[in-house]
Amino acid sequence: MTLPQGTRPGRRPPGPPVVAGLLAGTAVAVVGLGLLSIQVAESRTGLRAWWPGVAPATVAVAVAAGGCGRWRAPSGARRAALMAAVLLTVGVAGAVLRLLVGRPPEVVVGWALGDVVQAATAGLLLAGRLRLRSLPDLGRLLLAAAAGALVAAAVMTPTAPPPLSDEPVQLFWSLVASRSAAVLLLVPLVMAFPPRRRRRHPAEAAGLWVLAVGTTVAAFAPGQTWPLAFLPLAVLVGTGLRLGPRTVGWQVLVVGLLVALLTVHGGGPFAAAAVSSPYAPLALVQTFLVVCVFAVLVVTLTVAQRDAALRALADRLEFDRAVLETVDAGVLACDADGRIVLRNPAHRRITGVADDEPVDPDVLAQRLSVSEPDGPVPPSRTPLRRALAGEVLTGLQLRIEPPGEPHHQVVAHARPITAGDGRLLGAVATFTDVTGERVVQARLQAAVTFQDAVLAASPDIIFIADAGTHAVLWASRSVETMLGFTPEQVLDLDRRDGPSLVHPEDRPALHAANEAATRLLDGDVQPLRVRVRDGSGSHRWLSRRVTPFTRDPQGRVTELLGVSRDITDVVESEQRMAHAATHDPLTGLVNRRALGDRLTEVIDRARDGAQTPVLFCDLDGFKTVNDTHGHAAGDALLVVTAQRIAGVLRGGDTLARTGGDEFVVVLEAPPRERDGARSAADSAAEALRRARSVARRIAESLAQPMDVHGTLHVVTVSIGIALARRGLDAEAVLRDADTAMYRAKSAGRNRHHVYEVAPPERGLPRGRE
Repeated sequence: MTLPQGTRPGRRPPGPPVVAGLLAGTAVAVVGLGLLSIQVAESRTGLRAWWPGVAPATVAVAVAAGGCGRWRAPSGARRAALMAAVLLTVGVAGAVLRLLVGRPPEVVVGWALGDVVQAATAGLLLAGRLRLRSLPDLGRLLLAAAAGALVAAAVMTPTAPPPLSDEPVQLFWSLVASRSAAVLLLVPLVMAFPPRRRRRHPAEAAGLWVLAVGTTVAAFAPGQTWPLAFLPLAVLVGTGLRLGPRTVGWQVLVVGLLVALLTVHGGGPFAAAAVSSPYAPLALVQTFLVVCVFAVLVVTLTVAQRDAALRALADRLEFDRAVLETVDAGVLACDADGRIVLRNPAHRRITGVADDEPVDPDVLAQRLSVSEPDGPVPPSRTPLRRALAGEVLTGLQLRIEPPGEPHHQVVAHARPITAGDGRLLGAVATFTDVTGERVVQARLQAAVTFQDAVLAASPDIIFIADAGTHAVLWASRSVETMLGFTPEQVLDLDRRDGPSLVHPEDRPALHAANEAATRLLDGDVQPLRVRVRDGSGSHRWLSRRVTPFTRDPQGRVTELLGVSRDITDVVESEQRMAHAATHDPLTGLVNRRALGDRLTEVIDRARDGAQTPVLFCDLDGFKTVNDTHGHAAGDALLVVTAQRIAGVLRGGDTLARTGGDEFVVVLEAPPRERDGARSAADSAAEALRRARSVARRIAESLAQPMDVHGTLHVVTVSIGIALARRGLDAEAVLRDADTAMYRAKSAGRNRHHVYEVAPPERGLPRGRE
């Protein structure tokens, strides 16, 4: 399985199942490969030509430290814990393996520790780099194999049992060779190789496999002593060149297995070396395996890199050809002698000269009647000739007239082509046909002129806003007339401070409207009224109407087109009319209609048991003032009366004039009354207490003489008190208060009376004053 490396979108740390699989797979691989190696290919010295168990341990550490595939390595403490778990697994698996084959305790501990230190050293060197795509990658693999094998051999050699311990130097280098060979043979099988595009032929692959196995068996067959050991190497190199590094990696593994197995059983030229030393065959096999891996991978990777470079060059040439075939600009290139070497279809289309016609740049200039705005272009001054002379031309305006075809307006660019050492290689010129563009520009200019005239004549502000940020992107000049800001100032203020010109109270509505506007269908219009600050600091009412202007490819609104009109006069007129409909024109107090709405609101808002005092005030003797001194004096007296009553009340109380000399007061309950914490009886008692207190203060205030047009007048007031509570409507409360007021007048005037409910409610006071 290949473990490709690199940053990929969506890579995440491995979860518990993946970690468990990694640990279990590592343990099984270490134990299984070790047992297989001991059973199949153990030499007379008790050592193996290569120890395969270190390869999966190395890969496991590299994966834990650097990640692989769609899994990335965890960070910090989790990474350290995962690596510790892998190394512990490697150590335990190595110890179990050696216990299974009956090794003494000191060997079990020392050699299992050797497995751990080799896996840690080699795995950390390969962490995040499990790939074989270049010679530096191969060098890193060799370094990891050698470094890991050296530290492992240094740990294992002192704990080796007799007779291995009798020759520590031979043992040390044998361990280095066997463990480095295992890494070189097995680890490449799970590394990422360069992509291979050459098609594989099954017959060729099968033939190379048969040839590799056959030459290996022939060279290392029992009884065969001819020096043919490196005969399989030629086949392996051929496989690498034809089938790529991955296939040859598997062939090297199979060849290594066969060579080790056959040599252990006395086959091949290496077995005869046992006469001089029991370590000699093992050392020769290990040397053979390292040389095979190194030579085959060097040749294969070099060829793979060359193939990749050739493919990249071919792709680039194909890309350049496709670009030249696709671009709308004509491209003409010549060599240093002025001979045309390249023309693209756009140039053929602009000039009308086909491919099969000979093209000479000088003749072509005369044939096409090339001219500049100030006159014809001689052959020596064509863009290519000027570029060959060392000029760099940009934006050269030309006119060409192909025979029998309409003229073309073109924009030419040209430059010399030089080598890295400064030698002139040729020149290239491009010609962009802008004939249609010039026509469109003229029409566009006419449209812009017309648009500017319309915008200048319109008194409304026309603007474009970003649907995502709600920032104004463009505004018409009428914004200066309406608000006193230039369009640039409006854009700058909106960009720096957001909707800073909009009244703070209107900003939530504006934000909600902007959000809703992104969901409009094409043609739908969203109206909104907002107050906007002008250059003088005052606020003006604007009517804003927006509609979708542009959308992205997914259909989402990206820009809004809007029109804003100054409706300050309209809004102020509406406000005056609305005020007149709910207020008394003489005193400015709310009228009976607004009072009814206020009472209904109070009743609906009241909790069960909560009661609100209502005072119905009627002036005593007002008719005498009106008849004696005239209506003007009466009106003035009413204004002063309203002011004095208002002076007695609190901010939340309501004062209304319901007609003639009648005034109604609605006392707002304090917070402790509104929260419903008191009983109904306590609430009523408290409400009447406050009502009587306010009634006395109103009477005292009105008892003071009033100076009206130089004449002092003294009026008194009769007040009826009723309680508004849930279950009553506004008219019923006013009727009760009016009834109580008439009883106060009947009792002698200049006093207040509390309306008594019949039959009396339990706990409700009945007193009067």
